Amino acid sequence: MLTLLVTSSLTMAQKTKIESGDFKFLAAFGAWMGPLAIIPILLLSCTAGALIGITLRLKGSLEQNQSIAFGPYLAVAALIMFFGSNIIYTFLHFQ
Repeated sequence: MLTLLVTSSLTMAQKTKIESGDFKFLAAFGAWMGPLAIIPILLLSCTAGALIGITLRLKGSLEQNQSIAFGPYLAVAALIMFFGSNIIYTFLHFQ
């Protein structure tokens, strides 16, 4: 599934912003917490990264072609899933 995501993003944008280290990080979380944890981790980290990116862009701290690291958002989302997975699974109806 991750290979399909990378391949499709490469063909659409001719480059990818998610590095291979991020995919390894996500795969490690999937091995640690189970494959179903990958979906909420991706949702949480993408939402947090988008909100921070939009905020930095509106403040003028982030240039148009400048990128931000995605790994910290993955780590925070994994911590949220690890310590608050019951709340998240109840909210998303994964039970």
